[in-house]
Amino acid sequence: MPSSQTQEEHAVDVDDQPLILDLEEEQSSASDIASPSTSSGKKKKKKSKAAKALNALRGGEIPQQLIDRVLDEVKAEGSTASTQANQENVREALERLKIMDVVKGKAGIGGTNKKDIGSPHSSGERSRHNSGEGPPIDDGYIEPSKPQEEVRQDAYPLPDNFEWSILDLSDPQQINYLCVHKKLRSKRLAPVMIKEVTRQVHLKGVFQAIYTAGVVVPTPVSVCRYYHRLLNVQKLIDIKFAYVPRSMTLARMIRVNKVPSTFSLPGLREMVEGDVPQVADLFMRYMQRFDLAPLYSLDEVRHQFMSGMGTGILGDGGPGRRVGQVTWTYVVEDPETHRITDFFSFYSLPSTVINNAKFPVLEAAYLFYYATETAFAADAEENDSLKKRLEAVVGDALVVANKANFDVFNALTLMDNVPILPELKFGIGDGVLNFYLYNWRTAPLAGMNSEGGVPAGKGIGVVML
Repeated sequence: MPSSQTQEEHAVDVDDQPLILDLEEEQSSASDIASPSTSSGKKKKKKSKAAKALNALRGGEIPQQLIDRVLDEVKAEGSTASTQANQENVREALERLKIMDVVKGKAGIGGTNKKDIGSPHSSGERSRHNSGEGPPIDDGYIEPSKPQEEVRQDAYPLPDNFEWSILDLSDPQQINYLCVHKKLRSKRLAPVMIKEVTRQVHLKGVFQAIYTAGVVVPTPVSVCRYYHRLLNVQKLIDIKFAYVPRSMTLARMIRVNKVPSTFSLPGLREMVEGDVPQVADLFMRYMQRFDLAPLYSLDEVRHQFMSGMGTGILGDGGPGRRVGQVTWTYVVEDPETHRITDFFSFYSLPSTVINNAKFPVLEAAYLFYYATETAFAADAEENDSLKKRLEAVVGDALVVANKANFDVFNALTLMDNVPILPELKFGIGDGVLNFYLYNWRTAPLAGMNSEGGVPAGKGIGVVML
């Protein structure tokens, strides 16, 4: 099935993790950089091991201990080059590999250090300059932060007849889209715009970011796959978003995908202003369960989950909608304690259907954030109580979306989505979303696949387009 894929960028900060070295598991080969492509596989293996050892030590000068270790490994392997190896040419080779850049965390020769996947960490909104910053140990920056006075102060020049226009935006740290008119794409405006927005963000003390793309560029920290829950089956068939399987009739397909008309969770209602503190508390505790996750203040929780609720009352903007509504957020309130035990949210991202007068717009809902107190109960994952609760929570989100006349409900293989999507009749899509970190290195995070013992999805707690 097709899927919408766009780019989005947020500033983040990821906590450092302890240094864990496993030289035998490093995958990069220094010989790919330092040797001609005609080198033998045996010879490449030796230089690869030498490069792996580069990550083991840090310092200003190349330590004699490192030179001796590399020399011993080369001679022990018995390659044709081992008879010519000595301390001087090993030292020279290490210099040519720019070992000092590797040691200082400014390059990745020999690969990045292996991360302690077992310790979840979260991401924040800012990484301020710290005069005491040292070289990154495991997870860490690639280039250190700079004080504001060291950041370029003037805007980058544009081609002739173009000038920058400064807009008053409430959140300049979030870049949702970067668009260049197709008639202007030969003018190389996109690279200049990227450099300029990076400069402006640096001026605000932000030196790390997370962004996504449907295309692959070096190197994604994680990859998530889109899943789709059909709601308006007839329309989706008509616009060729979906097809009737050979083993099924259209009538049966509609029946199979029918959404309940009532909620399954007692106490479910729309989020209101008074819920913000409880939702924020539940959200922040829940998101600590994932390796990469946002840190939100009360104001940011209010903005993310309530600012897009539109104006007026439900129904003013069509069935189940307010005028201008783009975000739907619901909570579950315990009737006795009045405690918020669960919440879910989703947002609207419609697409134009080209050359279709009958159905010119595809109304797509995207699963946003959710949380439940069930996650903190003993053995909640082992006994499937968390899975069952989330099926009810997200299942009720489908009910809300169906009442609001959405055609399809989309979700990614992140957070706790992976085990519940098939149970809720989501179908696997053909689109993927690649997650990238700017100026931050880390080991791969579990998205559509498990990584380092972390189950699929649980590496990514950031929902993006």
